[in-house]
Amino acid sequence: MLYAHDYLKLSFGFRIIRLVIIYLLLTPLLFSKPLNTITTLSIDKIEGNGLVLEGITSTLDTSDIQFDYRLKIKSLSIPEKKLHINNINIKCEDGVFTLFEIKCSDGKISFVHPVVSAKEATIVFSRLNNGSLEVQINNFEISNGKSSVKIATQNEHWKIELDSKNISLSGLQLLLPSIQKFSPDGRINTHIVIKGNRENIASVNGNMEMKKISFTNQESTIVGENIFSKLEFQSKRKTNTWANNISSTIHAGEIYVDPIFIDAEESPKEIFGKFEWSQETKNITFSPITFSDRDSIHINVSTTQDLTENIFASPVFIDIQYAEFPKAYNRYLQPFLLHTNYSDLTVNGAVKGSLKILDKELEIAKLDIGHLTVKDNLNRFALYDLNGEIAWGAPYDKKNYNFEFNAANLYDLMFGKGAFEFSITGDSLVLKEPTAVAILDGEIRLEKLTINHPGNENRSIDMDVSLLPISMQDLSAVFNWPKMSGTFSGYAPNIVYKNGNVDIQGALLIRAFDGTTTIHNLQVKELFSPLPKLFADIQIKNLDLQPLTETFSFGEITGRLDGYINELQLLNWKPIHFDAWLGTPINDSSRHRISQTAVDNLTKVGNGAPNIFSKGFLRFLDSFGYDRIGIGCKLENLICSMRGVANSDRGFYIVKGSGIPRIDIIGFTNEVSWPVLTERLSRIIHAQPDN
Repeated sequence: MLYAHDYLKLSFGFRIIRLVIIYLLLTPLLFSKPLNTITTLSIDKIEGNGLVLEGITSTLDTSDIQFDYRLKIKSLSIPEKKLHINNINIKCEDGVFTLFEIKCSDGKISFVHPVVSAKEATIVFSRLNNGSLEVQINNFEISNGKSSVKIATQNEHWKIELDSKNISLSGLQLLLPSIQKFSPDGRINTHIVIKGNRENIASVNGNMEMKKISFTNQESTIVGENIFSKLEFQSKRKTNTWANNISSTIHAGEIYVDPIFIDAEESPKEIFGKFEWSQETKNITFSPITFSDRDSIHINVSTTQDLTENIFASPVFIDIQYAEFPKAYNRYLQPFLLHTNYSDLTVNGAVKGSLKILDKELEIAKLDIGHLTVKDNLNRFALYDLNGEIAWGAPYDKKNYNFEFNAANLYDLMFGKGAFEFSITGDSLVLKEPTAVAILDGEIRLEKLTINHPGNENRSIDMDVSLLPISMQDLSAVFNWPKMSGTFSGYAPNIVYKNGNVDIQGALLIRAFDGTTTIHNLQVKELFSPLPKLFADIQIKNLDLQPLTETFSFGEITGRLDGYINELQLLNWKPIHFDAWLGTPINDSSRHRISQTAVDNLTKVGNGAPNIFSKGFLRFLDSFGYDRIGIGCKLENLICSMRGVANSDRGFYIVKGSGIPRIDIIGFTNEVSWPVLTERLSRIIHAQPDN
């Protein structure tokens, strides 16, 4: 589209033509010669109003009321605009010259300019004694295309109509410097009507057909390729403001406006609406502009943009008539999310509503959501068949909204149907009533849920959550763990989610193997990033070793177990740091026996030794008594610093035996590679149990 100052430049060029024609028409009046005479007038130079005309010669040959007229101008220039037109020649034969009319029905005009020129163009003009003037020039060239122009004046008002065919955009750069930075190419057909008076342009209307248009800026952030488009526009001056209507359809080609790529081959794209341009403030006000991609999105945008600072000078209002997914996500949302945790989603459904954005923050929103399903292709989360209405911001204060979904998942954990009713309180969404969502064979109950500042970077979620008992057997199946018995439950009175980080106050309780495991100080940072981080402290109390060792095919051990895993840190769900201990509780009175298989496996864990029962009479015994059992590891930099229930001269005791025969298991290596240790445990756990 041409900028307003480009219109001014075009009209100024047409005014030159008008002034030349007026001079041509008024020249005969300067001669007082009778009919049947030839009169020549020569002027070296005329200068004024920013114009310089040099080498002017006019010749008039009259016969009765007919006349032949010739005008030659060696050069016409506007130094301020660096515009030069050379060798202007106008010839009119068999013209009409009376007191009432001066007319030329079949004139010829030629002139030379790098962009606008004529070799043998035709010119038609007439001037009546009421002061009206009409001039039409046909078949001249603008940027290698054919054009015609019609100029009409009446008193102080004038009108210019320009029709052009097959104009080269690359050739227009000299005439319109504002488009040079885009290096445009391609062809256009235009019809432009400009109206004005002695002082100003009053209006500019027209249409444009663009073919095989290509362009790019120096940074390659705005690029077009092989575009076919139609544009209609109307511009009207209001003092120092231009009111504009535009309607454009792009029906072929590709456009990249960082970061969005638009392929018009998929479906036509339409842009239409109203905007005002202020010559004083250099602001553009859209009121509104509509963008429509027929099979994916239709939005209206209202705002004011400061062109000098390239910023929005007022809030941005977006009215979403419809957004159909997945196309709306793939084409218009995903490009903005490429460097976030939501760059690879599969989205289906529909959304409509309205948004208000102020200083890059979402201040007000109201969305109607229909059958929306969002699935993360990295299997981190999913939400299925979300329906309802949600809003926030001052206009919706104290109002209630509902939405529901059929299912959801967080990593491998599946959730059932959920329904929520929110009220709007200030800049927060507040859950009105506690609600529960099924998870495996238990449920997670939201006692309190508040979403604060949902539209800006300070957004956060506060909630109180109760986890009703979940079968450890079901949980084991989900995470592909060995089959466990017992339940997993907990209560977290204050969970805070902010910027992808989760901070859980309170404790999660696992009841399994007739004991308890309590998780404290649980935090998850960058939950949905490629490298989530988890922090926790875990206390283990009074586990029954017999079902525990049977579950993991470790070999039977009887007795009880206490322990802890302090300062646990996981990166992408793999441990990188902890201080752990598992051992016999003090004053444990339970029966302490350990099988051959368990002795052999603990020996492999402690020092990687092979089967110690392959020889000797001990291989005939099924189990042995022990006094205490325990093993610890402090992990740092992939090295596990090992310890046991007591030190020995050669290392540390993993099992301190009791009775006859007595079996002690001693670890000889105080530092073990964590990958080596986990490989040993993996081989033991996944080995087939002895018959």
